[in-house]
Amino acid sequence: MGLESLALLFAGASTVTQISAANQRSRAAKLQARQRELASQRERRRAIREMQMRRATALASLQAQGGLSSSAYGGGVESSGSRLSEALGYQAQYNALSSGIEKRLQRAANLDAFSTGFGSLASIDYEELFGGR
Repeated sequence: MGLESLALLFAGASTVTQISAANQRSRAAKLQARQRELASQRERRRAIREMQMRRATALASLQAQGGLSSSAYGGGVESSGSRLSEALGYQAQYNALSSGIEKRLQRAANLDAFSTGFGSLASIDYEELFGGR
């Protein structure tokens, strides 16, 4: 392998690592979009739950006045447990997405560093360095 080939090899490695870094950033962006979607879904569910709780409060008031069965009231109480379960599931998903984002951004940073190193190696004048050997 000639000295020119060595420089070309490093230039190629620099390009490949730049592309890989861009791919990792793209994957991180997709995970961030999924996080935003997850938060939006949670907000919609929260609004529905609030409406259900207002309904349950109204039903409890009616029951206290003797106008409702206990099963209607029980539905409002069960709603609280459902909210807790949903919140825990959301947090687990959000944390998993955050971990994936962090991992991909770290990989991208590592690949950027390699690319810079390969680029530096590619820019060396090996003919001059080794005296034309």
